[in-house]
Amino acid sequence: MVIGPKTVDPTKVLLVNPTTDSGEAAASASCYPPLGLISIGTVLKREIPETQVSILDQAVVGTESITAGFSSGAVVGISALTTTYRNALRLAEEAIEKHCFVIMGNDHAGRFAEKIVCERGVHAVLIGDHTEFPFAGLMRWLASKRDFVPDIPGLAMRGPFGPVAQPPLKYSMENLPVPDRSLVDHRPYRETFVTRFGPVLSTQDLVPTTVNLCRGCSKHNDRCSFCDIYDLSLDRVSPRRAWKELMSLTGCGFNYLWEVGDSFTSHPHWLKEIANLRPADFKGELFVYARAQELTKLDAVDILQKIGVTRVNIGMESGDDEGLKIFNKGNLKGSETNRLAAKNLKEKNIRAHVSLILGFPGETRDSLARTEEMVGFLLGLGVLSSIDVAVLYPLPGAPLWQMLKNHTGFEDALGTDLLPRDLRERFIRYFCRATMDEIFDSQSRINRMAVAHGCVPGGFG
Repeated sequence: MVIGPKTVDPTKVLLVNPTTDSGEAAASASCYPPLGLISIGTVLKREIPETQVSILDQAVVGTESITAGFSSGAVVGISALTTTYRNALRLAEEAIEKHCFVIMGNDHAGRFAEKIVCERGVHAVLIGDHTEFPFAGLMRWLASKRDFVPDIPGLAMRGPFGPVAQPPLKYSMENLPVPDRSLVDHRPYRETFVTRFGPVLSTQDLVPTTVNLCRGCSKHNDRCSFCDIYDLSLDRVSPRRAWKELMSLTGCGFNYLWEVGDSFTSHPHWLKEIANLRPADFKGELFVYARAQELTKLDAVDILQKIGVTRVNIGMESGDDEGLKIFNKGNLKGSETNRLAAKNLKEKNIRAHVSLILGFPGETRDSLARTEEMVGFLLGLGVLSSIDVAVLYPLPGAPLWQMLKNHTGFEDALGTDLLPRDLRERFIRYFCRATMDEIFDSQSRINRMAVAHGCVPGGFG
């Protein structure tokens, strides 16, 4: 049997980044280009030079511009997170109706790969974080007779006797080409970024883009209880390659670089090498992910400053010690760890975006008040540039999901790729001692506090 539409043109590829399903888009939406899709597009252009790649971010170009490109035989790759999955499915259905060959990837698609290819009509799913070379391999296969399931790492596809899912194969970040940013028009991202964050972050004219020099987190073997990232194993490019890419970006006019690795501070020895090799003429600013525990030593923060880090994104999650234990944050001194990290950042003139998650199992009005108190401390310290206050959404790949498996109130959420719309509300009702209204009220108070102190709520810069 021929897998997929009768005619496929593997040189016409559309890579799509859907918006969130709920409408609760972060303030950072459309501020930064989707680097994962750019990386796939770069490998496709290198491996198959005749490929025409279009990268379409729904938050920037809108739905109609995306679906207008769905022509018969085109290849459509769609990123699918749990929070974007309904939008991803809608786009996939329209692409399939127009006889496109549809591929899904990213965390949610990878966790439900066999179900997606069997029940949703999607022709293929690429599992895991290492999908650039498998995607190129799939394009080569599409140029063949397509009468068999190809041997491609991480590929899930429906074969003649049912779904076939192959384990992903990891490869070093060093083997990837430097992402070709010319595949994306950065102007709309820059305009949105400057409007939302420019006055808060700097007086200079900021030109943002994304960069990825490292992956993984030091807690990859004992992850935070809400974390569903598919692969947290540690990897990074060489320090010399890192500076070559950073200097190339600043040479092209990009001066605000969001490093999207899971935890920049989880690579301490590598960071020392990066700091030692910093070129004297590097003028860019780095915005990186960091763990609070890894910022409790002033020497570690000093290294970030020497590299050129001016902002960090810290998941502080809660100001309640018990909540931090349940979240498995690894804070040796509980909420005091968060405060100590903030003090060290302040001393080195590094600002912070802080994310909070309200609604941990057992959350009470008193624990919410302790989180608000911590936010007041951070705002008083003057270290915050922005704050994202989310209400816990249980994710299928996270350790907390086990609580749902053991509870009769969530039977409809188990084994399905399309999670119930009221999942978050149900989780709060069954597992929290604070009500949903009390949690939303706390969220609103924190956001008002942030605005009153000149910080951006709901996103980061």
